[in-house]
Amino acid sequence: LGGPFYTSVPSGRVNRLDAAAGRNEDDFLFDDDDEFVAACAEKEEADRELVWNRIKRWAKKPGALQNGDGVGDVNPKSVLPKVGISRLRGFLERRVDECYRRNVAKIVPLLKAEYIAAERRLKACERELEAISLERLKDGADSFCDDFCKALKD
Repeated sequence: LGGPFYTSVPSGRVNRLDAAAGRNEDDFLFDDDDEFVAACAEKEEADRELVWNRIKRWAKKPGALQNGDGVGDVNPKSVLPKVGISRLRGFLERRVDECYRRNVAKIVPLLKAEYIAAERRLKACERELEAISLERLKDGADSFCDDFCKALKD
């Protein structure tokens, strides 16, 4: 098969009304997402049939389906679970889930530290806002106005 999975997908774009303006309509082979998903399922079935037929032809050769140690036959049906995009997707989703679960122990302390830092910054901002009074704002505005007028005179 040339790798751990054998898969292919139909070529062509899904027609999006908002994205299709000014583009070549021949590029859009599928009217919507459901049509593309159906085409993927059909392609997966075709891939399974293709691989199955090749395995059957190959199995007719003497000694073709023996294990690497030369003992016993390899079951051709053991190859089919690795054919198709849905199988690849399931495999990748399991890998992502495993990686996530392995890294949760590292992620949670980082998130807690970030949460504490954000809380600290929020409290500092709240203290600054509470320290602002109407008198201080008026004094600051008057001081700025005086400095500005003095600069204009010079």
